[in-house]
Amino acid sequence: MELADAVREFLIAGRQCGWSPTTVKNYGWTLDHLVQWLADHDIHLVEQLAVKPLRRWGADITEGRQAATVKGAVTTVRSFLRWLHAEGLIETDLVQALKVPPVPKKIQRTMTQDEVQTLLLACDHPVEHGLTADQATATAVRNAAIVSLLYDSLIRASELCALRCDEVDLEAGQVLIASGKGGDGRYAYFGSDTTVALRAWLEIRPRSPTQPWLFISIWGNTPGCQLTTRGLRIILKKLGERAGVDAVSPHAFRRGGAAAVTLAGMPSRMVQLLGGWSNIRMVELYTRALLANSETVKIFRRFSPVTAARNGMSGEAG
Repeated sequence: MELADAVREFLIAGRQCGWSPTTVKNYGWTLDHLVQWLADHDIHLVEQLAVKPLRRWGADITEGRQAATVKGAVTTVRSFLRWLHAEGLIETDLVQALKVPPVPKKIQRTMTQDEVQTLLLACDHPVEHGLTADQATATAVRNAAIVSLLYDSLIRASELCALRCDEVDLEAGQVLIASGKGGDGRYAYFGSDTTVALRAWLEIRPRSPTQPWLFISIWGNTPGCQLTTRGLRIILKKLGERAGVDAVSPHAFRRGGAAAVTLAGMPSRMVQLLGGWSNIRMVELYTRALLANSETVKIFRRFSPVTAARNGMSGEAG
């Protein structure tokens, strides 16, 4: 069987299992690269797959690539090899030919409480250049609702853009995530300040029977249409530039919210459930940002061992 044909069948099987279009696209890109590399080494058939060439491919892709990128590629190919063996297309289980490389755990960009406050203050002063007064006001109110909901509820960019107005319950302080990552549904929650921000937005949001989405474009090429994840990133980037906050992105809010509720005392398991993470390790990875969080620094200074020793105290320093 031709390798290219096997890849196509593997991706079809993945779609049948419910893989998202993005997952199918990313897997396809990696496997196409593998097929091309193998073809350059005179390997065209599934039956020609062997340990040595697979290891050479695994070694070659490490050159000039980030560890996380290499890990993703290796994981994809291992899934493909596992599928080939399960389908009986190869007799030998070749998965162990490729080892998943370790990825150093780094502190990722995380929004802090001070930065969120700065962004919300920027929303209080609408940009009027090139906009009508109504457009400027609506944009500012919408952006304040976006910032508040992202930080409070721990939802993903795609989940925020997919929200419908009828999935928002202001009285209960919750939104229904009908289909999160992996297709799972859940409720996400928000506090009273976010309730105020969402109510303000819903009161002035342009009405359209064909656009049920909570967040829509105000102006530009597609006014009144559903906000896309790309549009969301652009909105947050520009808001950050205006407020003097660097590297503002949807996922930075998700990490920041997880760090904030952890700092407030919420158990990691509860954070995992509320944020829709399938693995608690992701929560632990995100909350590594607490090590560089300004609030953590303030708390540590209260309990500094040296400060306590100088003050002759065994507990909290004054």
